[in-house]
Amino acid sequence: MFNASKFIGFTEVSTFKSGAQTILNLLRKKMTPEIRVSLNELHNGGPRSMFPQEIQLLLSFKEQPEKYIKNLDEQSKKQINEEISAMLDNFVTEINELEGLIQINGRYIS
Repeated sequence: MFNASKFIGFTEVSTFKSGAQTILNLLRKKMTPEIRVSLNELHNGGPRSMFPQEIQLLLSFKEQPEKYIKNLDEQSKKQINEEISAMLDNFVTEINELEGLIQINGRYIS
């Protein structure tokens, strides 16, 4: 039997993933040293107030999806957070590998 709530949750997660991917593609095109440092700080748990607007928007998608979709259930919020976290981790790893940085104890160094 069709479960509408699961479909709605899937649609919401897909919408956020699509938006996050669009922002990551934009960041990839306009990668600057400031953005690269901010991404590494984000990955390493740095202070969030210093991030460029694009990264702050990604964090808002990840941590406060209810700002964009009203009445979002907890399961969907959790899944959105996990999916965007994974996307960010993969993006940071990809960018750092392209730059020749290596990861030691979870932190990237040159």
